[in-house]
Amino acid sequence: MRKAKNCEVCAVEFIPPNSINAGRYCGRACWGLSRRKKVIMRNGYRYVHAHERTINRQGYFPEHYLVFEAGTGVKVERSEVIHHINEIRTDNRINNLMLLSSSDHTRMHALADHKKRREARNSIAS
Repeated sequence: MRKAKNCEVCAVEFIPPNSINAGRYCGRACWGLSRRKKVIMRNGYRYVHAHERTINRQGYFPEHYLVFEAGTGVKVERSEVIHHINEIRTDNRINNLMLLSSSDHTRMHALADHKKRREARNSIAS
């Protein structure tokens, strides 16, 4: 019996097929993502070269969107945002990504920022 492994792109557990190159990726979508040119932009997010879906002139697209779509099969709409649960922008494991509406994402970060400011204010007063 073959042992289950975790995909190197989306971290989903899978049982690899019996072939020479098997065992690194859960499927063709993640294998394709692994082959693309990657770069970390100034905003801290990892982008991959994706001519079919570009958001800048150089042809790059946020990797976490592609990982989420490959891992879940859900197409992300323009009104939706992929949120990093642990807030580490380069951690694109599928279990660290969450689909939110743009307004919910803004509200979540506003509440988190408010809590951080309150905690900082309380620690200074103590």
